[in-house]
Amino acid sequence: MRGWLTVGSIAFACSVFCIAGALAQRTVVVKENDTVWSLARRYGVLPQDIVTANRLRNADSLHPGTRLRIPAPVTPQVVPATMQRRGVINRDRVCVRYAPNRTDRSVTLLDKGHSVTVTARRGDWLQVRLSNGTTGWVRADLVTVQGTLAAQAPRSAPKQVARRSEPPKPQKSQSHRAIALRRFRMEASVAQQTGEEGGSLGEAIVRTASRYQGVRYRWGGSSRSGFDCSGFTRYIYRHKAGIDLPHSASAQFRQGTPVSREDLRPGDLVFFQTYRRGASHVGIYIGNGKFIHASSARGRVRVDSLDEGYYRQRYLGARRITK
Repeated sequence: MRGWLTVGSIAFACSVFCIAGALAQRTVVVKENDTVWSLARRYGVLPQDIVTANRLRNADSLHPGTRLRIPAPVTPQVVPATMQRRGVINRDRVCVRYAPNRTDRSVTLLDKGHSVTVTARRGDWLQVRLSNGTTGWVRADLVTVQGTLAAQAPRSAPKQVARRSEPPKPQKSQSHRAIALRRFRMEASVAQQTGEEGGSLGEAIVRTASRYQGVRYRWGGSSRSGFDCSGFTRYIYRHKAGIDLPHSASAQFRQGTPVSREDLRPGDLVFFQTYRRGASHVGIYIGNGKFIHASSARGRVRVDSLDEGYYRQRYLGARRITK
């Protein structure tokens, strides 16, 4: 009996060890439209850990059928709820990233004075939660940490209730009408620029893209429920032109043929260098120096100018996509 118990104990321990090992690391087969970022989100790990585990040279290029090792998730130093602190962003255009890495994907951009809640720490990075529930990582030196939540909760509670309460129905109806009006004006503007019956592929792409003005920004999104920048351009080109673009701004920058700023035509893709070196943001040129894109800073699909402010300084180039 003792011998049987010893063997059984060993067998049990081995089974536990094997299960733990399986949970610690797994192998997956890349499917169409999978990216390093979508896999990281699916399995709860950091994108750079997948890149390191598989020694990937180009994180933007995954081929269907490739086998990838998914490492065990690394748990950050979680700050207990009673010790969580309020923080304030101390610079403009601070990038909130999906993972604690300077080259990782952007979740959104915040300006100086924006309030956040610090929920965890990993090295020199802080995990923060925004007022809408979105979480991401910010370099610790870009956040001024203030008092604990417990000490500030009574004072800020009324503001939170007012902020989160649903607006009266007339206001919500007014919001929907305003969005619809913006879309109508956008389509009318495009029609004036291209002609209602314009026959070129670029004109058709612009008219289709204009219908989605006001749709919310969603990291990793490529559907009508929400887009990120490359997900938006990919969706428009796939559904209007039957062209399958990669879900990555840097990868799209390698598609088609280069176009000079002076030769831009409606439907061309325009690229910007924003939160990291190289093409990290993309939109669709609509004419008259303007482009439509999914903006993480504004949280929706919108129209901006190539010739003003932030995007004028960060313009990188353009590509013309053909079948």
